[in-house]
Amino acid sequence: MKFAIIKYFLNNVKIIKHPYFLLFLILCVAFILRFINLKDNILFAYDQARDAQRVYNMVYKGDLKIVGPETDIQGIFNGPLLYYVLTPVYFFSHFNPNAAAFFFVLINGATIILVYWAAKILFNKNSIALIASLLWAFSYEQGFFARYISNASPMSTTTALFFIGLALFFLKKKQWGLPLSAVGIALAIHCNFYFIYLFLFYPLFFYLFKQKPRVKIIIITIGIMGVLLSPWIVTELKWKFVGTRSLFTYLVHQGTAASAANPLLFLLSIVTRYYERISQGIYFSFIPHKLLGFSILTMILIYSVTKKYSFSTLFLLLWILNTLPLFAFKSGVHSVEVINGSIFIPLTILVAYGLEELSKIRMQKIPIVSIISLFGIIFYGLFSFAKNDFVPLSIHTGIPSLLKNSKKIIDFTYQQSEEKEFGVCSISEPLFINTVWSFLYSTYGRQKYGYLPYWTGQKQTLNESFIPYARKKFKTKFIIQEPMFGIPDFAPRSTYYIEDGQNTLVEKKEFGAYSVQKRLFTKENGGNTDNYSPELKKKIKEEISLVPQFSCDNIYE
Repeated sequence: MKFAIIKYFLNNVKIIKHPYFLLFLILCVAFILRFINLKDNILFAYDQARDAQRVYNMVYKGDLKIVGPETDIQGIFNGPLLYYVLTPVYFFSHFNPNAAAFFFVLINGATIILVYWAAKILFNKNSIALIASLLWAFSYEQGFFARYISNASPMSTTTALFFIGLALFFLKKKQWGLPLSAVGIALAIHCNFYFIYLFLFYPLFFYLFKQKPRVKIIIITIGIMGVLLSPWIVTELKWKFVGTRSLFTYLVHQGTAASAANPLLFLLSIVTRYYERISQGIYFSFIPHKLLGFSILTMILIYSVTKKYSFSTLFLLLWILNTLPLFAFKSGVHSVEVINGSIFIPLTILVAYGLEELSKIRMQKIPIVSIISLFGIIFYGLFSFAKNDFVPLSIHTGIPSLLKNSKKIIDFTYQQSEEKEFGVCSISEPLFINTVWSFLYSTYGRQKYGYLPYWTGQKQTLNESFIPYARKKFKTKFIIQEPMFGIPDFAPRSTYYIEDGQNTLVEKKEFGAYSVQKRLFTKENGGNTDNYSPELKKKIKEEISLVPQFSCDNIYE
């Protein structure tokens, strides 16, 4: 009996040591870290509300989309795939943003499989692949992207499919890798149009790696691209090539004269901006010092290419540097985290490779340096999660607009109105746009309280207002102020000055970076602005004369 138990245990130990079982355990850890404290602790600002509201219109009004979210280039749009993917998620959850966040967490966690696969293709070592998977699981930066309801969230996943496809085709001589790369690049462009630059890697890799595809594979690859990129084809034909013209105009106005006048300074600016972005990714995932982290990874990269040169290390080098040409162009995407979307995975693999090489340094046959380094990175990631209550939002460029605080604002307005009609207005980003509150009141608010407030702010032109417009003055009105990131300082000052002249401030509450004022209307011009100094009144009136839309006291016929 004893020997049977021992034999059974040893057999199970073999199972436990299997790479796929270890990968499964890593997946479980990744999902646990990403799901902890998820509910309502997600970013829900204008972009998220805009996309959710468009999905709502697709479901209930049949307003199908052939273009996706706007880019910072006028006339250029991302793909509509995000809307169609989120449609069943929102529909079956009654348009609960938590369900969308849950969905993106699943995608980000499952990307560990692609991390493992990519590392295995490049280095053919389970140890490097498992270390890379473990690093991805504990990455604080990936914790942020996991719950980010945006077309940017799955960018690492889609670009990984593209580069894995190329690696399979060019390094492993697998013909089906080329169609897989077509799926990856098309999905990546749906996530963000700027990934169109990845097409440059086809001629580059064909030149470097000399692999020839069969005619059948070429036809399949082109067919896949044609189907998945068909929204842009239809859009260009329908709107007389507006995207092509917009892209051409954008490229023409890139300051080529300035770069030609001082090319060295221009190149330095490209490298500097590239360093700033990539070092931030290193900081939030591996090493808590930007310059040190960048220096260490640069040394690992140089070592891998010079000491262990192969097509695999060359491929990894090109993958890591793939975003560098983008910094030659002027774009708002340079200032945000999403620019690193296509290099998170190769950076993770590079760190795993470095840790594997460190394991050759042994003390009494124990790779103590490598073990300490690995556990140091894991502890750093876990500590980053824990110190932020497993809400990984400190990486976000602006002030986090948390869903839980928006819901508290809505609850406060309903509870203070005592089941009576009330008006609502917001100081928001973008200015005068009520999309966040339009969506949340029409879903969360109406589902919980059974009725809607009335909008007393400006008429909505950018997106439809799901909140009905006010047709009379209400005794109770609420002014919501969103987090100030992106909102000019004079906006709340001007709004409150106008309100103080019309009604009485009863109560002000703050919920995180949000605030809400409860105001009562008693009679026309029944407010009081005596607490404003003459100088301040003059300044505010000048601001209002320039931007007269700050009134939250509008009545619509």
